[in-house]
Amino acid sequence: MALFLAAALSLATVRSAQAAVIVKGFPVWAEPLARRSLNAVWEQIPSSQPPEERARILPLVAERLFEGYAITSVDGDADPVTVTFRPLEERAWTVALIAPSLSFPLDGWFVEDLQGADAVLAGLLEGLPPSALSWAGRTLEEAVDQTLRARLPGWRTSTLFRSEGGAWSLEVRFIPEGTLLLAFEPRLSSMTLPVSLLRTDLKEDVHERLEPLLGLPVDWLGHHSDEIELWAGERLRERSVVDKMKGQVDVSFKAERISAVDVAIESHRYVLWAWASAYAGTEDRYPEVGLHLGRRATPFSGWEGELYYEGVLEMNDFSLENRWGFRWSPWGDVWLGAELVYPGERLWGRVSLGGRIGSPYLWWRFSEEDSHNLGLGYRLNEYISLELHYDGDDDDSLSLRAVGNL
Repeated sequence: MALFLAAALSLATVRSAQAAVIVKGFPVWAEPLARRSLNAVWEQIPSSQPPEERARILPLVAERLFEGYAITSVDGDADPVTVTFRPLEERAWTVALIAPSLSFPLDGWFVEDLQGADAVLAGLLEGLPPSALSWAGRTLEEAVDQTLRARLPGWRTSTLFRSEGGAWSLEVRFIPEGTLLLAFEPRLSSMTLPVSLLRTDLKEDVHERLEPLLGLPVDWLGHHSDEIELWAGERLRERSVVDKMKGQVDVSFKAERISAVDVAIESHRYVLWAWASAYAGTEDRYPEVGLHLGRRATPFSGWEGELYYEGVLEMNDFSLENRWGFRWSPWGDVWLGAELVYPGERLWGRVSLGGRIGSPYLWWRFSEEDSHNLGLGYRLNEYISLELHYDGDDDDSLSLRAVGNL
């Protein structure tokens, strides 16, 4: 008989027979296992036996299979046969969810993810006789793991059943699994402030701020990417250089084994950047350096404007071109404006689109004398941009321009 029972349980884990038997009275998570086990038993009873004899043998075996439960009824007249069970004892269960040791604010996010989970697990245990763990314990552990994994992706559970003074409890601990975060790759960018002014201190701040994330599951961190971005941004906004420039910080966090952390810092009051450029494919252009100083405001609702000075120094003869202008942005990274250029006192219109890291951009200048100056480029990183440059006043009107942001 013992070998017969063992065979029934083992068969239940590897095969699913046609529904010859229906079971009732078990917790929802235990019913599939009980049904498969009884159907395996049903298949082992010779089919040559009359139906009523098979229905009589079935409960004799079933009572030995499911410790902690007794059969209340067997409906052998119907097909499939219905077997109803009841627990021999009912114990009150308590649930203890033991969170891992995490730094602030990660500990709070973990607790929030678990909110209400203890009540859900208590529902799984309701009415379960402790003796039933002998055959249903593994299935219960899987049900607990599946329930909590939906709330905590990237964490697997370790369960322990305890009995103290007749009271039973389920203790659940959490272990990180899968891909873990091993390092960060902070990348700073700005269209209004020089990256060299921000780079060293702020990159160190990003590393220091996000260090508690190291070694945690990527899936769970991705689940909390919005909170991570806000949390990291708060630290950077407190930096004096950002505060003085009235900077706005936007952090983009992508959870991976080596996570990219893109930090965009923009000032809505001041614009300061410098650059150096060199040309290839033309004899009419020489290396140059430039400086842009601007003061921004919002004169119209939703339209950001900027008064600026821009100086461009030609390195071959150190001649300086001075540009005084105004531009405004009707939306996003689109800027429209006009500038007065000295020497020559020429008026130019100016349009620019885009310019963020890892994206194309376009700028176009056109003068009152029908001269055109245009650049179509791609910003490779925070320091280097490559563009196709056009100047209608040059003999070699087309050239390749490399721009280094200082």
